[in-house]
Formats: sequence, C-alpha cells, structure tokens
Amino acid sequence: YDKTSQLRINKANSVLIKDYVWLGSDVKVLKGTTINENSVIGSGSIVTNNVSPNSIYVGSPAKNVNKNIYWNRER
Repeated sequence: YDKTSQLRINKANSVLIKDYVWLGSDVKVLKGTTINENSVIGSGSIVTNNVSPNSIYVGSPAKNVNKNIYWNRER
C-alpha cells in the first residue's frame, strides 16, 4: 500500500492454467497470464505473457520454441 494515499500499489491478478499443461521444475508464472491447453513450460522458465495452446515455451522470459505439438496417450 502507498503510505500517503492508502491505495494498493501492486494489484492482484489471476493466473489461469488450462488442461493438460506440463510445468517443469522451478517455473515462475507471473500474474495475469494464461497457459493454454496442451502446452509445456521448460524448467526454470519465467512466464510473463500468455502461452499459446499446443506449444512449448522455455527461457527467461519464456519464448515459444515449438508449436502445434500433439499428445497421444497409448494404452
């Protein structure tokens, strides 16, 4: 909070992680971002923007390195 105005300085915002998302270890997801379905976030990445569906993101900040990935579960 700001001491003089009594207003919150750093407002909260939701994070949305959709179905079938894999997050590597030590991933940080910043407020206000959406990680869409069927996506993979590499270990140690920092997600600062929305993640496209069916894609792989890595790095700091996280960047798209592969898209149109497809998951198939064999039994």
